[in-house]
Amino acid sequence: MPTETAPMNRTHTIIIGIIVLLIIGAGAYAYMQKSGGYSYTLAQGEHIADWHLQGAYTGNADLEKKANDEITRLRGLLSNKKDAITDYTLYISIANQYHLLGDGKDEYEYLMQALAIDSTTTGLAWENLGVLLEQTGAPKSARDAYAHAAAAQPQIVQYQAQYLDFLTNHFKDNTAEIEAAFANAQKTDQTDLTLLQIRARWLEGTGRTTEAIAVWKNMRALSPESSASIDAEIKRLQAL
Repeated sequence: MPTETAPMNRTHTIIIGIIVLLIIGAGAYAYMQKSGGYSYTLAQGEHIADWHLQGAYTGNADLEKKANDEITRLRGLLSNKKDAITDYTLYISIANQYHLLGDGKDEYEYLMQALAIDSTTTGLAWENLGVLLEQTGAPKSARDAYAHAAAAQPQIVQYQAQYLDFLTNHFKDNTAEIEAAFANAQKTDQTDLTLLQIRARWLEGTGRTTEAIAVWKNMRALSPESSASIDAEIKRLQAL
């Protein structure tokens, strides 16, 4: 014959279960608050349909194991505050391993962790994000990431060049943005041959052949040892 003890036990079990769930939920929330990454929004109209990449290690069991072992090692360093490596560097290093594995989603998450630490004075996480977004089919968002990298560390010509190369290849008709980007890059270095070559190619691609020739001539003056190849480019453009 049933007694009142059984329903009371069930009630206690339910209450305990709710308390446990609340504790777990609170712990999860606290963890998310503690480890929450940078809040980044993709450009309007863009979304990532597939985060999978063709990573350099994808499909190679030995290399995949190597990357996963490295991820485990790097995660261990995150909890070792005696280590001299910054968390920013560690997050990017882990993201790089996920890129090698072709796991764009986890790469993105770790880049967000790096950006949560520094999104204004260091360009590396932004640059890597630009590469990832470019490869996952979000060109407007990639453009934004490359622009952030160039703005964060304008003194690094690599970031300026990558931003301009992307712009001139994917948004070549955005003349105002491209000219502004070149102007900013020239504040850093007016003689960098990579930047000048990107400009010459863009001018040619938009039909501004005379201006492109002028840039090549400037490059020849800056790099006399490259005169033969530069003269060939000038001759080709003059024949157009």
